[in-house]
Amino acid sequence: MAAQKEKKMDTMRAALKLGDVKEGEAFDRELQEQRKQERIFVREEKDRERREKQAAIEEEERRKEKEKRREAKDRKREEEEEDRKQRKREKKARHEKEEEDRRIDKLAKKRSTKDGERDRDHRDHHR
Repeated sequence: MAAQKEKKMDTMRAALKLGDVKEGEAFDRELQEQRKQERIFVREEKDRERREKQAAIEEEERRKEKEKRREAKDRKREEEEEDRKQRKREKKARHEKEEEDRRIDKLAKKRSTKDGERDRDHRDHHR
């Protein structure tokens, strides 16, 4: 019978989350103050840990944002460099085309002059 009563009390303590309670502790002011200070300490410790975790999360977010800005800056720099190289290639191609056109014009002019001389010589020869 006593064992049944004890088991029932243990079940009741567990249900009420009373833990290990002894008779008369509720009236011991020093013990109650000590437990109160322990609860305050535990709560403050949890708050401190929460603030530290939040600060770490915010720091990580700032670090990631900074990394994103750096990557964007690097991408922009690479794009500008590629644009510069492309403009340089295009300028070189235009210059080469102009040189080729000048050579062709020069050859055409030379041929034209030679043809003109040949025609003149041919006319002079047949006269």
